Amino acid sequence: IYADFETAWNVHDHARLSAMWAIDGDHVEPDGTVAKGRPEVAALLARQHSTVFKTTTLHLSIRSVWMISDT
Repeated sequence: IYADFETAWNVHDHARLSAMWAIDGDHVEPDGTVAKGRPEVAALLARQHSTVFKTTTLHLSIRSVWMISDT
């Protein structure tokens, strides 16, 4: 999923990026901007990737993975 996110980011495919959110999933930006639900997330990503993120590239590196369990 990280590789898919990175690939979508690097081609600025906001529809593909937003499809990774649950339909009722929310997103909070570091500046406090909130997008509630996938449609708002898609709109936010579309705005960002046509302006401030237009020429950005993303490279993710996974150092560790841990699972949350109720046991």
